[in-house]
Parts: sequence; structure tokens; C-alpha cells
Amino acid sequence: MDSFFYKTECGVTKDGGISRNALCPPNKMTPYYLENFDSKTFWYDAIQDDNHIRLVCPKLRNFEKELKNGSFFLDDTRVDKFQIKRFRRTDILTIKTSSFVKKIKFESISLGLSSELSKTNFSITDNKNCAMVINKNNNLEWIEYFAKWHVKFHSLQCLFILDNNSSKYANEDVQSVLKNSGLCTLVILNLPFNFGPASLGRPYHNRELFLQTSAYNILKFRFLKNARAVLCCDIDELVLPSKINIFDATIKSKYGFLRFLGKNRYHNFGSKQKISHNSSFYKFGNKNSPKKWCIDPKGKLGNHSWTTHSIENLFFERRFFAKEFSFIHCVNVTTGWKGEKRQKPSDQLVADNFTKDLLDSV
Repeated sequence: MDSFFYKTECGVTKDGGISRNALCPPNKMTPYYLENFDSKTFWYDAIQDDNHIRLVCPKLRNFEKELKNGSFFLDDTRVDKFQIKRFRRTDILTIKTSSFVKKIKFESISLGLSSELSKTNFSITDNKNCAMVINKNNNLEWIEYFAKWHVKFHSLQCLFILDNNSSKYANEDVQSVLKNSGLCTLVILNLPFNFGPASLGRPYHNRELFLQTSAYNILKFRFLKNARAVLCCDIDELVLPSKINIFDATIKSKYGFLRFLGKNRYHNFGSKQKISHNSSFYKFGNKNSPKKWCIDPKGKLGNHSWTTHSIENLFFERRFFAKEFSFIHCVNVTTGWKGEKRQKPSDQLVADNFTKDLLDSV
């Protein structure tokens, strides 16, 4: 298995300088909302792909005012023209250039910051089946199981792990546990940023979780341009086997994009088993888990912005729903690092033997 470890080239303001405004009102904030809110990152990553430089940013908010009063510099050359594409949880700022750039800088009266440029590497995913997950201190056994499941049932070849400040292990430990998983390639992109806070209710619920969506698009711009297909799901989600694997089905679909529902399955806390995918075969109620997706990045919809449960600006979403696919959402396979509370179901759990047999087969 080939392994690659990467970092981002970010632009972060200094303490005491300009800060991003939070839109969530105080009465909707959780106790640690502002502590988890990213107020200082201007851009998560600066990427050059041929004649385009893209800054993948949290929502710019009041940083946009600074753009009108300052200038970008590509190495030592000043540029005043740029384009901003605004999405729900990320903004993409694009600058055109005719030369190779080593460093980007922005200067205004209130702001001055710079970074190197990240290089693209499309060759490591060329025509490969890829999956991307975000991670913080998930048990290594969970990561291993996720990889082995999707290798066995869906011919997964390349796994991208977006690591958000894991403290229990290093990249090399993840590499070691996955060496016999059947993967061809492991890529870990380290993200030293605040994940973001979740609010207490609508309409601000999850609106300021900038990192995950931004990170998916960083992967798209840096690595996944030539991938065969890309699956978006989490460590606690396992795509069920079907007559055809999810990557082949996506490639054969009309638009190169499929969405599918999940089925919640639970761990029995009354048993002596430790929490794992294997122990998550109990039903509780009929609530479905939000949809996940798979895309051909070279297809008709590859240029759309990628998000957790879909792609943005997608019309008539029903046409992309794939009834033949589903996934198991192992609800209790979580460290709770995103701030969500996973309730322990009551004694009304019902064993799902079909799911149990599938889980035991890996």
C-alpha cells in the first residue's frame, strides 16, 4: 500500500487582528460555540492547478470587505482581479495566472497574511475508486474495518482521511493498521483547524460548520480530478453490497452521480461487547440516516461544490436517488468529537440477523 501524508497551505490572521463574525445569535449558541467557531482562518488551502489559483475558505463574511480595500500578490506581482464563488459553508476564491507561483500574499490596512501554494497530485488517484472520510481520534480498529468492508464489497482502492487534530495516534499508526486492508493507496491530509460549532436550533443549525465541506473541495482540487469515482461517507457508515459496486454504478449512471439513504443500526450497551461496527446490528425505530453520495469527478456534475450529504446547486434531486443502494449507519461507532450526542437506545432494540451476518463476514 502506498501512503502519502499532506498538509494545507493556510492563511490565518493573528490574535488581536480582524476576526470573522459569527451569525448565530447568543441564545442559539451552545456553551462552547465561540471556542469552536473558526474566526481567524482566511483560507484553509491555496492551490495552483495550471493557470488557476484557488483559495478554499471558510465563509468569508466580513473578510470580504477587506478584499475591496487590499490586494493579492503572487510572489511579488500585484493582482487585483479575482472571482468569488459563494456556497452554503465555503467560499472559493479564484485568481488566474499565466506563471508558476510559489507564494501568495494578501495585504490591506487591517490585514496581512501569506502562504506557500499547495501542489496538485492527480496521478495518485488516476482511474481509482476513492473514498473520503473526516476523522478525529476514531478508534484505529474502526478505520481498519471501514476500509476492509469497502474493499471487499465495493472494490475500494484509495482512502482519503481528513484528519482534524487527532491526538491519540500519528499518521504512521493509521498507515500501520491499514497495511493489510487491501487498499492500494492511503492519503492523509492533516487539518489543524477548528471543526466548527453546531447551534441549538434552526435556522442556524450547522451553518457555521465550515471545515468539512471545504475539505472535500480541497481534495477535489488537489487530488481527485482524475479519480474514477469518489464515495463520500463517514467511518461509521458502511455501504451495503448490491449486484454492482457503488463505483461501477456511479460510472454507469446517466449523470455520474448517485445519492442513497442509510439505515440506523445500534450497539447493545447491555451486552459485554465493546462498541464496534460488528456489534452494531440492532434496530431501533424506523428513522433513516441522511443520504450520502458517490460521484464521477470527470462527469457532468463534477464541477459542483461537494458537501456532506450532496453537491450544491443540484436541481431535481430525486433523479439521482439510487434505490438499489443503502448504507448501515452504525450510530454508536463515534467518539462524539463533532459535538453531537448519540443517545443510547432503550431495551426496545431488535437484533437484525441479516446485518449481523454481513458484519461478521468482514
